[in-house]
Amino acid sequence: GAHNEPAINNLLETVNIYYPKKNKVYIVSILARKDYKSMLKNLAKDENAIFILTSGNQADKFISGNELYDCMKEYVNKDKIFKKELKTAINDALKDDDNNKIFLVVGSFYTYGTVMEIIDK
Repeated sequence: GAHNEPAINNLLETVNIYYPKKNKVYIVSILARKDYKSMLKNLAKDENAIFILTSGNQADKFISGNELYDCMKEYVNKDKIFKKELKTAINDALKDDDNNKIFLVVGSFYTYGTVMEIIDK
């Protein structure tokens, strides 16, 4: 989930403990009511990661991928951030065969059902 600033910090610590040598790709969707700027700033601490910013699965409830992208440009080089639809991001992750890469879907529990549905198909 990593749906708020403390949870993002905990996620980063945990991921670095269990996957220190993996290349990380964060697929990010954040609810509009959350402090997305702080969440993105903390995610950006993973300096070697790639960030895929999405509009979540319900446009009226999530910060747009465009807005997340514009915010993330303040913290990360543009060559490490991308905008995609959630479904496309998950499908691309499933097709990626790089064994040294780990994909993490973060920012909201509300996307869980959609992500699991895509994976199941």
